[in-house]
Amino acid sequence: MSNKQAHQLMTRIEQDLGILEMYPPHDRGSPSRWASPSKWKAPAGGAVHFSKRRYLGRMPAGWRQAIVEAAPVGSEYYTPLLVMALTGVRPAELKKGVSVTITAQGCLLITIKGAKVSTTTGQPERRLWVRVDNPTAWQLFAAVTASDPEQGLRVSIQDPRTFCDHIRSLSRKLYPKIRYVASPYSFRHAFASDQKAMHVPDEMLAKMMGHVSARSKQGYGVARQGRMPISNVDAVTASRPIRHADGPARAIPQL
Repeated sequence: MSNKQAHQLMTRIEQDLGILEMYPPHDRGSPSRWASPSKWKAPAGGAVHFSKRRYLGRMPAGWRQAIVEAAPVGSEYYTPLLVMALTGVRPAELKKGVSVTITAQGCLLITIKGAKVSTTTGQPERRLWVRVDNPTAWQLFAAVTASDPEQGLRVSIQDPRTFCDHIRSLSRKLYPKIRYVASPYSFRHAFASDQKAMHVPDEMLAKMMGHVSARSKQGYGVARQGRMPISNVDAVTASRPIRHADGPARAIPQL
């Protein structure tokens, strides 16, 4: 063993001993703090389902548009994918049905009935005014125009699980060498990342995401991953006022 290898080994041993000192397996007779590793099996194709927020950066710029374009125009999941890319909507909210209309100013008005709603959490309804200034927004604009430009378009899915499997399948097909598989929540994290990268105010982002707490944004996306924003939201309203960390809920000026 060379001196360099011996030094590296001693450094590793010292690090491990430091960890054991800070987190002893049994502290004063209490149960072990060290959990046994779970039995894990790699999914078919060798793709690993990493944390959606942490490993989203593995995907190339433009991956959302690529997945949308991989779904044939007019197919079952084509418009749901467009809405998801532009709003970060949850699959459960797509199952309830999302309304998309065109305003007099030429914006997309997207109305979402919230999921994960209780007496104290979640937004029963939120409305986003999305600017039509990118391919994804133009595709949804065209879908609404082709359907009924006056009454708008209702976008929904039957089964969130099947929808999720469809997105994962497209992701594997498009990016077989990337050890990350996109899912509906990847779109949600990417949407939050876009808004953070554009310095959207906390209360506005909370409404976009369907939250009542401004702190909830911490669990979604990071600004550095907002490399290619595809959704510019001009305004947003929500059923409930936003609760801030420094006090009770307070009203935010509405559109």
